[in-house]
Amino acid sequence: MYYEEVKELNFLAVGDCFLGEQCFWFVPLLFVFLCSLFLSFLIVVTKSFHGNFTTDQIEGIQKVHVNPTPRIGGLAVYLALILGGLVLAKPGSQIANLLIASVPAFLAGFTEDITNRISPLLRLTATILSGFIAFLLTGHHLTSIGISEVDVLFESLWFSVAFTILAVAGIANAYNIIDGYNGLAGITASITLLAMGSIALNVGDSELFQVFMMLIGAALGFLCLNWPRGRLFLGDGGAYSLGFAIGWSAVMLVERNSTVSPFAALLVCIYPVTEVIYSIVRRTARKQHSSSPDRIHLHSLVGRRFVDRWFPKLTKVNRNSLTGLLMAGLSIPSSLTAQFWYESTAVCVGLCFAFPLFYILLYRRLVTFGWIR
Repeated sequence: MYYEEVKELNFLAVGDCFLGEQCFWFVPLLFVFLCSLFLSFLIVVTKSFHGNFTTDQIEGIQKVHVNPTPRIGGLAVYLALILGGLVLAKPGSQIANLLIASVPAFLAGFTEDITNRISPLLRLTATILSGFIAFLLTGHHLTSIGISEVDVLFESLWFSVAFTILAVAGIANAYNIIDGYNGLAGITASITLLAMGSIALNVGDSELFQVFMMLIGAALGFLCLNWPRGRLFLGDGGAYSLGFAIGWSAVMLVERNSTVSPFAALLVCIYPVTEVIYSIVRRTARKQHSSSPDRIHLHSLVGRRFVDRWFPKLTKVNRNSLTGLLMAGLSIPSSLTAQFWYESTAVCVGLCFAFPLFYILLYRRLVTFGWIR
């Protein structure tokens, strides 16, 4: 624990909220935010020294930015979390365990950011290794999904651990996939973390709540340089490590608090999860490799077929940022509904099925407009 545990917070008195000891959540968020902001700014202003190997060029099938831009924003996010952990956390705390476990995922992604030589399979393997380390350090893994007919499988430790690790690796990969427009991955992550932090607070898990606040602070500090001007990109290092931290934190939220349905954790992550699953299905149907890049992700279609079409007077950078904001907004309905029904597996399952249906309808609507060239 970072500070003495606070069991109750008064949300009714708006003007007097979080006074005195109730400010325990604000210090981690602010400290990590300032660290992330400073480090992000430092990366941008020193681009001339490292730009030859850290910038994301404008050529490429998925590129939508205008100028070569540093893609090592994940370094600022990760270092800010390390500083926050060193200053605010104790050895063996949950944030310390997360940071140690995420080292392989971060290093694989960051190395790809500066070399472009790390294959998707190797990055996935590194993320799986991070999951195994997280299991060893935290002792947490999914022991139930709230459906009795399926829960018998989770009685096997091997199945339970393997399923948990692969699921979290999938979430990490999902955040890498949606990292295509200014603010998209960062804002989506912030919304997701805020939703899970709210649930943690509601169930009295103050330690995990502070972990979510630190992660939000790191994401928001980076976002100041990423959105709306696109001065800095998250990169694979940031997407994989942040996505991994979100995924494993969701596992801990469920396993530490029996009243939280596993499907509530899935619900707040449902947009990026749907994106990665639909991308795999779509590429398989088109006989493409599951990791091959293309320009027909939902965010790509919204950007090129909706925003570019209806907002032609905006600059390319502003259209990029508007697309990111619109797409990140897809996480809001599921995150809000999870606040009210996080204890109900039935409701959360229904909503987890409803979002992919909405996603597919929206995707097909954009495709059948005939705008794809």
